[in-house]
Amino acid sequence: MFTILIVEDDLPLQRMMSAFLGLNGYRTVTADNGAEALESIERILPDLVIADVMMPVMDGWELTRELRRAWP
Repeated sequence: MFTILIVEDDLPLQRMMSAFLGLNGYRTVTADNGAEALESIERILPDLVIADVMMPVMDGWELTRELRRAWP
C-alpha cells in the first residue's frame, strides 16, 4: 500500500486530505509540523510527503531541506 505523510498544521484541512486520500486507497499518516514529521519519518518510511509551507516549529521549506540532506 502506498503511504502518504501529510504535514499540515490546519487540522480540518489535514483531516480532509487524509480522509480523501484514504477513500482512494492510500494509507495516510499525519504530522502537525516539520519537526514532528522528521521525528517519525524513519518509522513511517512514506512514499510521498505532502507538506504545508507555512507551519510553526519547522516550516515546509526547512523540512524539505532536511529530507534532501538526509536522503539525497
